[in-house]
Amino acid sequence: TILDGIMASYAGGHIATPDSRAIVARLADALNDETFTLSPGKAYRHILVVKGHPELLDVRYTPPHDISDRPVAEFLPQGPGADLLLGLMEAARPLLLADPTNARLADENRCMITDIWPFWPGTAPAGLRSFAELRGGLRAAMTSGVDLLRGLSVLFGFRFLELDGVKVTDGLDNDFAGQAEGALAALEADEADVVVIHVEAPDEMGHAGDIEAKLDAIEAIDRDIVSRLLGYGSQHGGAGGGGEGAAGEGGGADADEGVGAGEGVRILAMPDHYTPIATKTHEGIPVPFLLWGSGIEPNGAENYSEEAAAATGLTLDPDGWRVMDLLLG
Repeated sequence: TILDGIMASYAGGHIATPDSRAIVARLADALNDETFTLSPGKAYRHILVVKGHPELLDVRYTPPHDISDRPVAEFLPQGPGADLLLGLMEAARPLLLADPTNARLADENRCMITDIWPFWPGTAPAGLRSFAELRGGLRAAMTSGVDLLRGLSVLFGFRFLELDGVKVTDGLDNDFAGQAEGALAALEADEADVVVIHVEAPDEMGHAGDIEAKLDAIEAIDRDIVSRLLGYGSQHGGAGGGGEGAAGEGGGADADEGVGAGEGVRILAMPDHYTPIATKTHEGIPVPFLLWGSGIEPNGAENYSEEAAAATGLTLDPDGWRVMDLLLG
């Protein structure tokens, strides 16, 4: 939502998925052609496929969540080929203005969607090896309310858990307890050896600059997810110590819990990046992680915090991915 040239809401007021899919489907009917294919996703995140025009990979893009409450003019796509995208953005504006779902949102005093904002382009990766191949046949699964994580699941051979009756979203309306129960059910049914519970809400609240909502999200993770994982671990031979440290950016998923089953249970809790309330965007600072369970020895930390993690002297920066070695042994 761009108002008077200002990024008023990078997420269209955190539009609900049914509303956004209706809007994007109508945009697709009007704008899709031999070059562009727009496909509905979840909430405010959708997919634009471009055929040809590799020059667009070198265009300068700015994520909309990096420019909240700032003028957008200097952050529009820039570089060779940018005019193609700017033309698409311009073509979308009158369609959005006339969209019936958008009109209803305005009547309900909610954010009206004014623009589409393409960013973060990529090509289909080649030569990736599956998690099972890299990790001795271990089967992995994931639950998330974000399509990006669903895509990563496909790329790395994870099973993406479709949890019947569980509302899995990127916000505070997420069913935190349902996600935990669904993940543990996959372990209990021997459908996976490792399950990632990805929770997006703290990151979204950080981008929104809403400290109270971010605290609510963190408390919900602790109350409804971590408590269940600890209970499951204690019942399945996971009793043991806990270790803590700092991992480089890219080590995990937003406020996620990785649960390793096998001889006992291990739990890894960590975010994948900072999203400070003060800046409303990502920071490339090593994040705290915590390991608990079978075979994990304490290393002196008495609480889970950035300061406590740093004080242990254990750091994986810049190779945050090595935290998986610690989890799996």
